[in-house]
Amino acid sequence: MNCPNCGAELPEGSTWCASCGNAVDAQQSGGVNDALFSSSPADSVPAKKKSSAGAIIAVIAVIAVIAVLAVVVLTRGGKYNGTYELSEVSAMGMTFSADEFEAMSGQKLDMTLTVKGSKCTLSADMSGMGVEGTGSAKIKFSGDTVTIEDGSQTITGKYDSDAKTITLNSQGVDMVFKKK
Repeated sequence: MNCPNCGAELPEGSTWCASCGNAVDAQQSGGVNDALFSSSPADSVPAKKKSSAGAIIAVIAVIAVIAVLAVVVLTRGGKYNGTYELSEVSAMGMTFSADEFEAMSGQKLDMTLTVKGSKCTLSADMSGMGVEGTGSAKIKFSGDTVTIEDGSQTITGKYDSDAKTITLNSQGVDMVFKKK
C-alpha cells in the first residue's frame, strides 16, 4: 500500500503515513475494521504529530520562562518606584518640615526624587537660594539601605517601608523624601 499524498510505501492497515504525516483513507487500507485492528500504535499517530506536540510543549515552556523573567526584570525595584517629595530637612540638630522652612525663610524647598527601577532623577527648584536643576543617577535598594551614585558622588541613606520615605544624608544634612 502507498501513501496517496507522497507515495511512500506503507504497511497494510496503516492509518497514517510515517513519511509525510498524512492520514491514509481507511478504505484504501482494507476497510475500517482492518485499519483499526491491524495497525500498531506507532502507525496510528503520525511521527510529525508527535514531534510537533513536543515542539509545542517546548515552545510553551520557553515562553513561560521568558514571561517569568520579564516580570522579575520589569518589577525589580517596583515597590520603590514613584515620585518622592522633600518633606523634611535636618541639620545642626534642627529639623524643619519643608513648609516650616518656607514660613521661616521665605524660601521654598521644592525637591523631588523620582525612582524607576535602578535609576533616579533628582529635580530641584529653589531658585531663591540659587539652586535649581535636574540630575540623574543610579539608585540601589538593599534592605533598608539606599545608595545613590552619579559617578562623582555617592549618597547613602535609609528607606522606611512603613512611612514610604527615603532619607538621604549629604554633607551633614538629612533630607527626608516622602512618596506621593
